[in-house]
Amino acid sequence: APPLLARLAARAEAPAASRAEALRVLEAWGELPRFERVHHTPATCGPRAKSSAREALAPLGAALLASGVPDEVRAAAARALAAHELGEARGALLALARDEDADAGARRAALAALERLRAPELRSALESAWAASDDRLRGEADEILSRLEPE
Repeated sequence: APPLLARLAARAEAPAASRAEALRVLEAWGELPRFERVHHTPATCGPRAKSSAREALAPLGAALLASGVPDEVRAAAARALAAHELGEARGALLALARDEDADAGARRAALAALERLRAPELRSALESAWAASDDRLRGEADEILSRLEPE
């Protein structure tokens, strides 16, 4: 299932909402689901191997975060890559965090992912966020800094 979900997420012709949902499923892969996603009934399946989602996502990281990809997909990809600790996507996450043409939500997701990955590039990303015109993006940067350097 993770390879199929990853292929759907990578399909440029697929609707952005479907691609983002596939990434949300991959993000949570490996966690014991409490409810089935479609019918919202108690889950009957057991835990799933987190490594299978990680392996499916790893080769797609940079492509899913690239400019030209819908921001909804880029944000979901940032969260999924961070959830599976795919540090090899740090460069693409930094590029997204700095991308002034990207939606502020996608940029915030990239900042959060860099924080979760404990990326050395985070400081540079924070500087770009502080220079942005979006209040929520600057606020996210302030919150991350307060966690990095508590008083």
